[in-house]
Amino acid sequence: MDNMAIKILGIGNSLENLSSLKTLIIEAFPSGVVLSALDGQSGLAAAAKEDPAVIVIDTQITGMDGFGFCRKLKSNRACAGIPIILLIPGKGKKESRKRALECGADAFLTMPIDKSELTAQIRAMIKIKNSSIEKQGEKLYHAASAKGRSWKLNRSDAETLRLLEAIKNEQALNEAILDSIQGYLFVYDENGRLIKWNKKHETMTGYSAEELSHMTLEKWFDGEDIVKVNAAVRDVFVKGYGEVEAQLLLKNGNKLMTRSSGVPFNINGKKFFAGIGVDITEQKRAEQQLKQSMKDLLESQRIAKLGTWRLDLSTNEVVWSEELYKMYNFDPALPPPPYTEHMKLFTPESWNRLSTSLERTRTSGIPYELELETVTKGGSNGWMWVRGEAERDPEGNIRSLWGAAQDITEHKRREREIKQSEERFQLLFNKAPLGYQSLDYDGNFIDVNQQWLDTLGYRKEEVIGKWFGDFLCPEYIEGFRKRFPIFKSQGFIHSEFEMRHKAGRRMTIAFEGKIGYNKDGTFKQTHCILQDITSQRMAEQALADSEERYRCLFEYSGVGIGYFTKSG
Repeated sequence: MDNMAIKILGIGNSLENLSSLKTLIIEAFPSGVVLSALDGQSGLAAAAKEDPAVIVIDTQITGMDGFGFCRKLKSNRACAGIPIILLIPGKGKKESRKRALECGADAFLTMPIDKSELTAQIRAMIKIKNSSIEKQGEKLYHAASAKGRSWKLNRSDAETLRLLEAIKNEQALNEAILDSIQGYLFVYDENGRLIKWNKKHETMTGYSAEELSHMTLEKWFDGEDIVKVNAAVRDVFVKGYGEVEAQLLLKNGNKLMTRSSGVPFNINGKKFFAGIGVDITEQKRAEQQLKQSMKDLLESQRIAKLGTWRLDLSTNEVVWSEELYKMYNFDPALPPPPYTEHMKLFTPESWNRLSTSLERTRTSGIPYELELETVTKGGSNGWMWVRGEAERDPEGNIRSLWGAAQDITEHKRREREIKQSEERFQLLFNKAPLGYQSLDYDGNFIDVNQQWLDTLGYRKEEVIGKWFGDFLCPEYIEGFRKRFPIFKSQGFIHSEFEMRHKAGRRMTIAFEGKIGYNKDGTFKQTHCILQDITSQRMAEQALADSEERYRCLFEYSGVGIGYFTKSG
């Protein structure tokens, strides 16, 4: 039988379900023929007419359920050999499996359907049917042989030989199908001895056919894995189905993470079980990576105090992440409050801004980003950064809103403290009784305070960015050029310069300065306090002049002058 001749009958309770089932089957058997029926009676008629290789049927169908269909089909001698795969719901799986075995089903799958499991089961069922045909052919062959070989084959004998040739071809195709299965096929007797396998079993494990013929179940597993495998085998014979995930020991000493499932069958009163194992190493690695990613995401949200949310616009149902519960001080074991109750989580002004933004995003899809004042369940106030976006369906309709929220209470507190500190600094800076100036590396003004401006008569915009030497009296400019590098290298300075007042008069200014540095120790800016000492220097000069005049008068006077103490 080639792929063109493989017929698979699907029976379901809706066109949608049948279409999905047909798609899965065609992907696995591109050249096969998929027949369909919407109820049990139509399915029985199609089975009798088409003689499909396999029937895949939903337990919940119109007219009669899948269990009734199995009993009806198996009671018909003409159709009894057609293998049946029952699709049972996940809920009540144990009871459904029991009923499936009682009604004569050859295999069953739990919905939703796993594509790889469906493919493997169909191929196994095709093999079962082919084996049945082969046995029938052998009986015919022996019957023909009993007539003797001494006379010419009559018409019936020729038909028998034709059938035997067809069976031989079917057997070759059957072997090819088994070898094409992605997983490794196995058949064990009730004592755990491997008696049948496909080529994949050899390539996956590294053992030759001769070595596999001596293998038993215990040689494939060790430790806790063999305990799990033995439990699964017991399930096969007791419950009719067993499944296990375990690490398969390979010939080279490595291990391969596999998922295996098996079903029992009997031949001449002897018990066997057959099944398929698949390599799930990459799947497990992906699951572990996903698990770790989720753990990292939750931990990152905890550290950043960042939560996520989603709002279904059709139901007003709200979903929160774990961190969002903590931010609002709600119990994560309880559902979040409905959207209509969210106004209680914010101050009235903040809720008005949020609800307006939500409505705009709901209708137009325009995202929003806000800082809102919150009210926790305990009644305390805080701050939260929120962002929301629209999510559209394939037709472009907005069906939900989702976004993120971050607790910025501490940030807002620090921001307020910094602002207050800056306000106090500016007040002190501008009200200080001494002038202040800051220069960059090249000696240009970065900042000055109000006292500096008042002292020299300039406006701030006339000073910032200008070179300090431009405000000195000409004879002091060259001195500044020489002394500024010394100031930068030694880190401090005390000096006096004569500067020009905006009105043109000369002023003597005393400086005390230090260098400010970056965190890496490099130059950042200068910090200098200056004081107008013009009057002080003028007084000192006047005193010096007076003393000089007195000295000259004393020295060069034409009369004798003397000083006597009180005691004479």
